[in-house]
Amino acid sequence: MLIAGRLVTVGISVGIAQFPAHGTDGRALLHRADQAMYQAKQGSRGFQMFSPDPSPANSSSVLLTSALMRAVANGELLLHYQPQIEIGSGRIVGKEALVRWQHPEQGMIAPNRFIPAAEKSPAIGALTHAVLRLALDQEQRWRAEGFEAPVSVNLSARLLDDDTLCGSILRLLKERHLPPESLILELTETALASSPAQARTALAQIAEAGIRISIDDFGAGYTSFRQLRELDIAQIKIDGAYVANVTQVGRDASIIRSIVELGRGFNLHMIAECVEEAKALPILQELGCHSAPGYSIGRPMAPVEFDCWRRSWITEQLLASRGLAS
Repeated sequence: MLIAGRLVTVGISVGIAQFPAHGTDGRALLHRADQAMYQAKQGSRGFQMFSPDPSPANSSSVLLTSALMRAVANGELLLHYQPQIEIGSGRIVGKEALVRWQHPEQGMIAPNRFIPAAEKSPAIGALTHAVLRLALDQEQRWRAEGFEAPVSVNLSARLLDDDTLCGSILRLLKERHLPPESLILELTETALASSPAQARTALAQIAEAGIRISIDDFGAGYTSFRQLRELDIAQIKIDGAYVANVTQVGRDASIIRSIVELGRGFNLHMIAECVEEAKALPILQELGCHSAPGYSIGRPMAPVEFDCWRRSWITEQLLASRGLAS
């Protein structure tokens, strides 16, 4: 159809519920059909018969919202932290906060079971703010101990149209007496590309407040030169798909070098994601990457485990600098 002179193609997703198998009154049937519709949006057929899913991390907007809201209220969310080091010196320069769901019946639920569905439901706002509170509470404790490396928190692009977002984040920082530079907000490249209009205003407010913005999974999406020019981005995290094979003969190293050159032109801090092999670090440094997280450095860990890892890592780096490492 034509809208304002532009040709627009409209799709449809149909959710189906049957009487009496899925409900015996109109309200129950509409509720089940709504759940099936959200399942249909994730499929390729365009329609979906209601299918009950006992998992609390199902794709239903209504049930997921209710379950996650309850998880937030009951303190069932917890964070693990993955360290990030400066490649040249080995100095710890940051950590990424990664959410986990400690369900009272099902145990630990990995983020890939609920984050994608949460992104499509109203629960994403409550989830994001809960993660921010947890991350900044821990950051406050770490800074009180003298450990000052910023924490990175994933931010859904869906929240960028919230006029109160920047003010809410600044209030969380102020309540904990934390400086804006103690927090880095990460948005995926694909999510950022899907909402450029809303992103510009919100990200400009956040950056002006002193909070750094990082583009995650760069190279997997569609960020344009115009977006990099107009948005106040501080960091680029090069997608792990290119980093994984950088030690092998192929084009990945050339792609990384090109991304680094692009970032250098915008004066951006360049991070290589998912460094699984220690032998990749000198190659990445030569290509121009500044810092890196990855399993070869440290896996996501609970705060207590992170502290143990940090002490061990610092000791190893000190011994290595003196030529005493085993």
